[in-house]
Amino acid sequence: MITNLQSNNKIMIPNLFKKIAFLLFTILSISLFNQSIAQVGCSAPSSLVVNSGQSQLSLSWGTVVNAKGYNVSVAFDDGTSYNNNSLNNTVSVPISAKATSANISISTVCANGVSALLKKFIIVTQGDVNTLDCAPDPEEMSDYCDAVKTLKENAVILITFDESNCPNITMTAAAFLKLYCVEIGFGRLPASLPVKVSPNPFNQDFSIQFSLTETSAISARLYGSNGQLVKQLADQETTEAGVHNLRFETQDLPSGVYLLRLSLGNEQSLHKLMKVD
Repeated sequence: MITNLQSNNKIMIPNLFKKIAFLLFTILSISLFNQSIAQVGCSAPSSLVVNSGQSQLSLSWGTVVNAKGYNVSVAFDDGTSYNNNSLNNTVSVPISAKATSANISISTVCANGVSALLKKFIIVTQGDVNTLDCAPDPEEMSDYCDAVKTLKENAVILITFDESNCPNITMTAAAFLKLYCVEIGFGRLPASLPVKVSPNPFNQDFSIQFSLTETSAISARLYGSNGQLVKQLADQETTEAGVHNLRFETQDLPSGVYLLRLSLGNEQSLHKLMKVD
């Protein structure tokens, strides 16, 4: 009897080792399989190009390696939306007559799921129809302050024009708010201030004429149409009550469209200027 038990133990122990080895092999195989799936990943889309015209918004982006497709979502400000899947890196979205801006999200569908999103806030504009130039109209842009202030500071704002000859303008939400919206509280810009900027267009210099009812701090900043600060013309300079005429030389600036942001005490205004050769 004792001999038989010993014999059975000799048989069972090697079998136990085989089962443990098989279990370890299975666990290792599953781990390696999951790692191989994880490695078949892909990045978020980049280099988004947006063009508008003929009631269509054309989107294209750089091809993502290992992408199985893309999820495209466009939510317009008039309540309409577009949600679809695309196998290619281009898509054309219809724009309703009342839509002027949209939140765009594009995600890559990878072998192991969906990658990070590419998000942009798009504004479709005609520009300034009075001067027919390729710069956003300040009063029109101030209408988007409430929407932009809900975005993260580093969110991308892309301004595209109905006129196909006008290049797109890209800036962050923080730059948009600083340029087009009142810095204190991010409210809307006032409809008008007693300010006259002339000549406009200008060649070598221009002047700002304004009146103050009390001593105030004056700031004047000149920006490019892309929201980048070009010149600090005045910085919190204490100015007494009365009528004032400030003259600024700009011979070193290239021709183009500029935006002048003027702060008179607690009031601010934005003016579009054009320099010509």
